[in-house]
This record gives sequence, structure tokens and C-alpha cells, in this order.
Amino acid sequence: MGDQDEDDERWLTALSEPELDFLIRLKKLAATRAKTAGHPHLADQFDLRTLRALEVVLLGSFKERLKETSVDPNILDRLALSRDADVDSSVISSDLEVFGCTSDQPTQNGVKKKRKQMQDE
Repeated sequence: MGDQDEDDERWLTALSEPELDFLIRLKKLAATRAKTAGHPHLADQFDLRTLRALEVVLLGSFKERLKETSVDPNILDRLALSRDADVDSSVISSDLEVFGCTSDQPTQNGVKKKRKQMQDE
């Protein structure tokens, strides 16, 4: 089991910030969907390994669809850079709620904090 944890940790540290954001939002979507369906306990089944598998499949599908379109792939990077700072702070606070973090807990900044959240999951 220790090897799998090390693999998960290496995988998390290799993720880019957009990939990490995607993973966090996927977790939030799963939790919201389970709660809406009347089965909030199902959200607990979306552990890191399950989310990792879903992320690989969904991003692979997204990249294929992007290749099939005439959209410039760099447009996604430009859109990510143009995000409003106020929106980002509200998104971060909602992301913290997904992982059960409160504002009185000590936090790291940026991507490191998100990686820590995913490892704790």
C-alpha cells in the first residue's frame, strides 16, 4: 500500500495547476451529484484513485475533441490567464469546502495547498 501512496503523491506533484483545478472540481461535482441524488454517502467513494482514473479518461476525451475542432488549443491557456482575481478567491474558498477545510486551519499557498488537499483525501 505504501508504493501506491508514493505513486499517488508523485502523480499529484506532477499535475499542472489547471489539471489540479479540474480534479478538485471533479470531486466537488461528484459530491454535489451524490447529494442531489439523495445518496451523500456515495461521495465518499470518490477517493483519489477513482478521481485519478476519471480525470485521465475525461481529459483524454477532451483533448481528442479539441483536436477535432478548429479551435486553437492555446486559447484555453489564454482564457485561464484572463480569469478575474475575485472569481478565483471565491472558487478557492468553495474548493476548500469540498475537502472539509475551514478558514481557521493553517494553509499553504497556491498549488501546494491544493496538492495537500488531494493527498489528504
